[in-house]
Amino acid sequence: MSDSTQNYTDANQIPDSRISTLPPKAYPGLLATCVAIGVACGIATFLIDKGISLISDSIHHFLKPEHFNIAFIFVPAVGMLLSVLYVNKMVKINLSHGSERVKEYLKTKDYNLPPRLMWASGIGTSLTLGFGGSAGAEGPSAFTGAAIAGNFGRWLKMDNESMRLLIGIGAGAGIAGIFRSPIGGVLFTLEVLRMPITTLPVLGLISASLSAGLTAYILNGSQYEVAITNGPVPELSQIPIILLLGIVCGIYSVYYSGVMSKLGSKLNNWKNPWLKALVCGLTIGVCIFLFPDLYSTGYSSLGKLLVSSNLNITSYSLFHHDRPTPELLAGIALGIIILKALAVTATNYGGGVSGNFAPALFAGGFVGFLFATLANLWFDAGLDVGNFVYMGMAGGMSGIIKAPLMAMFLTTEMSGHSRFLWPLAVVSVISWATVLLFNNRFKFSGKRVSDDNTSDS
Repeated sequence: MSDSTQNYTDANQIPDSRISTLPPKAYPGLLATCVAIGVACGIATFLIDKGISLISDSIHHFLKPEHFNIAFIFVPAVGMLLSVLYVNKMVKINLSHGSERVKEYLKTKDYNLPPRLMWASGIGTSLTLGFGGSAGAEGPSAFTGAAIAGNFGRWLKMDNESMRLLIGIGAGAGIAGIFRSPIGGVLFTLEVLRMPITTLPVLGLISASLSAGLTAYILNGSQYEVAITNGPVPELSQIPIILLLGIVCGIYSVYYSGVMSKLGSKLNNWKNPWLKALVCGLTIGVCIFLFPDLYSTGYSSLGKLLVSSNLNITSYSLFHHDRPTPELLAGIALGIIILKALAVTATNYGGGVSGNFAPALFAGGFVGFLFATLANLWFDAGLDVGNFVYMGMAGGMSGIIKAPLMAMFLTTEMSGHSRFLWPLAVVSVISWATVLLFNNRFKFSGKRVSDDNTSDS
């Protein structure tokens, strides 16, 4: 059915593609193209990851983990200013909010993604996150994947309908590569970009996402993004407390989304990009000075919480202690989850090139850590803290991004522990449902809590 004869009730929905009308003899060529796109996206996301690590590791080389570091206040501002300089003077294309940029290209039927977009977002996010911007690389990765796929399509002289599909597939492959999560990449295209596509395009999307995820996995030394202890899967008797964790994650997601919505709208009204980048960079710096785990994506901090052996998240901070008490760790976690929303908003809306998926995982993980730590301290609950960190990651992403399917599968794939799928699913659905309840039932300052947080913005 052509676009002119279809009615779409969802303004955000991307029309279906005619590619399903291709003759069967064209199927192998399409799938081979999708595999090639996936491999290219896997390589690109690997380079993005390494670029961030190279800058971050170089900076940390000059810092001392045994006490606080004043440099943290100023380093993110340098990264934000460099990012604005790079985007405004060199690339001259808006690279912020990568998933939203992909949606705009698809909705406006503008499939002419300039070749420089295949590498521009990667450099921009390396500058932003490498210097400490408190966000994630998934938005730029999705934009990079879309650009790679779009340019593949142009080189192969594909028609507009095929180009539209390839751009959506490339964005999903970019997500699959940066998280090493093939199913997560597929669900990103279907659940976040909301592309209603038929069987053949779905096979192409799966092929690209698998290729991207496997390529990134191999290039990263066959290691998952995060590692968890080989602890026991929660028992069915723990369902009530798992449900409670989902509710807590949902309530936190409302807070996080509210901060991002209100503060982000104010930052969007700032006219001077340089002043905005400087103020936001210093704001991020103060947050990181207080809680260094807010630096960049925070995956290393999540790794400490997940392993939960020799746990110490006080390095580089005012609160450094060789043997921190559970009370101190709980206090630090509380400070982190309060300031994370502010730091992420300043990064994403202050001129940085970054995304919101990794911060949602990070914040959810710390919510799970705080939840389990307090339950053990106050009620002697005997909870496995690492398990609740892991479940909190899914709950945070589900509530903040409002994509429960993607949250449960992406979190599972990031660690390679499929046996945790059922508790992750429970927390994801309950968190998402809690957010919907708040959005529909409660009003704050005369307005409902913003639900415009379905992308990585």
